[in-house]
Amino acid sequence: MLKHFKLPSKRSRSRKRDSDAKPPSEKPPSGKPPRVSTPAPREKSGLFILQDKETAAADIVAVHGLLGDPFDTWTEESSKKLWLKDFLPSQVSNARIMSFGYDSLVAFSKSEIEISDVAADLLNRLNGERDTPESRGRPVIFICHSLGGIVVKKALILAHERSGSYGGLLEMSKGVIFMGTPHRGADAASWASIVARALGALQMGTGTNKNLLSDLQRNSGALWQISQQFVERASTLKIRTFYEVNKLDYMSSLIVEKESAILNISSEISAPISADHRSMCRFASEDEQKYRPVWKAVKHLVDLGERERYLCT
Repeated sequence: MLKHFKLPSKRSRSRKRDSDAKPPSEKPPSGKPPRVSTPAPREKSGLFILQDKETAAADIVAVHGLLGDPFDTWTEESSKKLWLKDFLPSQVSNARIMSFGYDSLVAFSKSEIEISDVAADLLNRLNGERDTPESRGRPVIFICHSLGGIVVKKALILAHERSGSYGGLLEMSKGVIFMGTPHRGADAASWASIVARALGALQMGTGTNKNLLSDLQRNSGALWQISQQFVERASTLKIRTFYEVNKLDYMSSLIVEKESAILNISSEISAPISADHRSMCRFASEDEQKYRPVWKAVKHLVDLGERERYLCT
């Protein structure tokens, strides 16, 4: 008995042809590989807000030093933790936290004019962020690493000289935390040796750039002058100083000796930090012992500034 077979319909034949077809090539018709977008490089100059609070009781401003970075200077390398953003907001929740970045090679190797320009940029940007009556009434606390303290010193000197523009900001600058900042030097020659050690440390022992070192040493007299002028401006500030006690593996001495790191004025409280010059401002965990004195010092200055603010109102 013959069986009757039904011929496939046109639609089913079409589906089979489609299924047998090869998948289209992912290459564009031109044969060129697809374009991959590259993220824009991160900006390093400016005033970057790491924690913003409309009801902040204080402004905290971090300033890096030679060959520094507004983010990397404060970031522990293995954990990738930026303590100003990852830890400090939980301990000082009532503050706005910012980090200032600038071209430190230009600032420290050319002349005092360039340091003044950076200091003026810091003042101008910070003033711009304090553009309401409420924000202008907040105390300001600076955190400085190494030669970043020179920038803050110069900024406060300029604020005094240009009180018409920055008098309010100067009045509300209540405290500074110095971390490995060289304050004292007998003369320009001693400053030159401090700068040479700092440059060698920050270049990770790979050898210093001789031209850059020469420029920095030539400008060491200007750095010394700024530190001398600052002593007169520091009398109204609450100052917390941290000095390093460990040498870097490839350095024969401390970058900033204790005698240079301490101002020796009545408004200063100084303490050692168990770290070298590079790691003294980087923390892997908020439970790390070397971090506790730092955040407690920041909180203490913020609390003092807030208390003073309300006593005056």
